[in-house]
Amino acid sequence: MDSLILALIMGLALLSMPVAVHLMHRFGKRTTFIGCTAVWAIDCILLSLIPAGGQNWVLLLAVLTGLVYGASSAVPWAMLADVMEQDELNSGKRREGSYAGYMVFFRKLASALAIFLVGQALALSGFQEGTGIATGPVVQPASAVFTLRLLIGVVAPVGMTLAALVALRYPLTRVSHIALRSQLAVQRAAIMAERNGEQP
Repeated sequence: MDSLILALIMGLALLSMPVAVHLMHRFGKRTTFIGCTAVWAIDCILLSLIPAGGQNWVLLLAVLTGLVYGASSAVPWAMLADVMEQDELNSGKRREGSYAGYMVFFRKLASALAIFLVGQALALSGFQEGTGIATGPVVQPASAVFTLRLLIGVVAPVGMTLAALVALRYPLTRVSHIALRSQLAVQRAAIMAERNGEQP
């Protein structure tokens, strides 16, 4: 069941990338990110409320998760590209490597911290790990089930809400980004002309 759910989520996330691109062109990157994050948060809340034995509901919500996960993962990178262009306009320097390096570093740091904290929370709750041997399902104590529901239905949506609130402050809209690219094209042309010894 775990492998099926993971394959479903990741497969649909991959297939949803073109949809994410379309939504970014149609509604803007900020709106697309906030919308997909909101749907994902609601999805997590519903997932945490599924009673034991509700595998079909889990699969159904996994479909929804896969569709919005792809967009929620892709849009921040697209927004980062805009930030790089804004920085180039302000500083006259291209620093894609620095920005990408920081992005990768902080994503890995956040992932490592999240995995550690979740692991500690589950350990304290009495969560029983599977042995990998086909001896039947592991029966989890009520405290572990409650902790899992809390992590999925409260902690994750709160984190997503904070991300959406941060995205609300993202200043580049579709219109301002078009203006930014026009200004950047003029600046690049002037720099090239100066390097070639021409009159800007």
